[in-house]
Amino acid sequence: MSYLTERPIAQGELDFWLVSEDHFSVTGAAMPDDGEASYILAHSEQGHHHVLDRAKADVTVIRPESEGFRILRALVKEPVSVVNLNPTGHTNLPLSPGVYEIRTRRELGMDDMVRRSQD
Repeated sequence: MSYLTERPIAQGELDFWLVSEDHFSVTGAAMPDDGEASYILAHSEQGHHHVLDRAKADVTVIRPESEGFRILRALVKEPVSVVNLNPTGHTNLPLSPGVYEIRTRRELGMDDMVRRSQD
């Protein structure tokens, strides 16, 4: 089990780590099928979500969100881009086929509460 890159690639508050296929020793729950063509990887506080095409990847929730932090596993089957739905927001993030660990960054607020980073 290992990380295949020294640093993650990022889009907004999401970090993507390329990992070995045996990286996850726990099983997770498939992301719910809400009938949309894309998985919502992160909800933007402004409504411009970070999404990944369901036809090109399978996403599983390894650690549900707690204290603003969650871990997803994405099995990317063919080249795809993570898209931020804000037309003036982050540029598309291309992903090559492989297994990725997706982490939502956390931050400590002025109220000393840990929460999901906001981009």
